[in-house]
Amino acid sequence: MSNPDNISAHYGRQDLLERILAVLKQTGIDPVQLEAKQLYPVDQLHMGGRQATRELAEKLKLTSDINLLDVGSGLGGTARLLASEYGCQVTAIDLTESFCRASEKLTALTGLSNKIVTVQGDAVATGLPDAAFDLIWCQHTQMNIADKPGLLREFHRLLKPTGRVALHEVFAGSVTAEPIQYPLPWASDASASFLISADEMLTLATREGFELLEKQALSNEAQAWWEALLTRIGKAPGGGLGPGLIYGEQSRQFGPNIIDNLRHQRIAVYEMILRRP
Repeated sequence: MSNPDNISAHYGRQDLLERILAVLKQTGIDPVQLEAKQLYPVDQLHMGGRQATRELAEKLKLTSDINLLDVGSGLGGTARLLASEYGCQVTAIDLTESFCRASEKLTALTGLSNKIVTVQGDAVATGLPDAAFDLIWCQHTQMNIADKPGLLREFHRLLKPTGRVALHEVFAGSVTAEPIQYPLPWASDASASFLISADEMLTLATREGFELLEKQALSNEAQAWWEALLTRIGKAPGGGLGPGLIYGEQSRQFGPNIIDNLRHQRIAVYEMILRRP
């Protein structure tokens, strides 16, 4: 089973909000007049960044009448992008208290509190109403969740009939004999990482009543994105908005480890769109 304490220890920083606001001021950004896009360097905690979010949103043809649940919402970056650029009404749920506290404040500072509700909770047992959502958005989240059937059952319960699940996720790769190299953005070691293959996830989803609308392999794109990111980081001065604010010094190992794991097919990245009939 997932250990919430391990997961919160990996992500949680009690002074996270204060550190973000301090760096914003240092870089000449007024937090009182904050725009969602100014937070993208620190709040897009997934491979591909904001461009990957936009591409998936375009694929889903998001509109302002969609009520969306963002599972594993982190600092609220995806929720704010979807609310500000597509007009969606978003409920953003995350397990980590410091993420939720920072997310709620940053959302208020960007003027999006009327579009986004932040909830601290467990994705497998959200406590949210039945059939409340048109779309469940899950971007780099399920790696921390051991109970995949329970997660999918909760998704099925929360969705309206014909509602969809959008997965942009890291899965186990085809090479299982080699150990995955840690630390990674979602886990300092294997104790908080629960990877299954994309095919196994699809089998579980089918058992829980979902049908597959689309599946796309994105490992090559993810590797290229990380390689380009590391090149940019190498040319830029240290500090500023970035993963180091959240993860500390270990974040320097994330990119090289992900690239190595992708190159040796220990992990894989896929998008899947599922529908509740």
